[in-house]
Amino acid sequence: MFFVYTGVETAVGGWATTFFAKLGEGVFLGASATSFFFLMLTIGRLLLGSRVDRLGFARAVRLSDGLGAAALLLTFFPSLALIGFGLAGLAFSVVFPTTLAWAARQHPDLRAQMASISIASAGLSSLFVPSIIGVAVATIGVWALTPILIVTALAVVGLTYLEQRRVTAGR
Repeated sequence: MFFVYTGVETAVGGWATTFFAKLGEGVFLGASATSFFFLMLTIGRLLLGSRVDRLGFARAVRLSDGLGAAALLLTFFPSLALIGFGLAGLAFSVVFPTTLAWAARQHPDLRAQMASISIASAGLSSLFVPSIIGVAVATIGVWALTPILIVTALAVVGLTYLEQRRVTAGR
């Protein structure tokens, strides 16, 4: 889950500039979208991070990823794309820290190593997932970016169900 999610987060922020440039909107608007995404990601982590425990970790990750995918739907409309990237940042804001806390709770035998595992996964994912997405976008076209990001975000939702099922079956 860490690997896939961090790939989504990095790809959204990393490819927003290219997305706008390829649409003919210019690099400045794209850079603004990237900045807006990461600004909202930061604001969301500050404001929403302490509230996820009430929802439950699995539910919070699913809801956040689902809302992030829904926000990315706005990027299909050029006039709403900037807002879509910003809302995606806000929605995705709690996923990584919540997944870290959830993983430590689900795997108490790995609690001490969980931060290291998550950082290693995030580093590898930041290298590979945006690159793979970039190759797909270069091959298919810029409009493939949004569906790829949405499907990848929804894959994280699916992985939460697999993780919950795996842990429940192991008990």
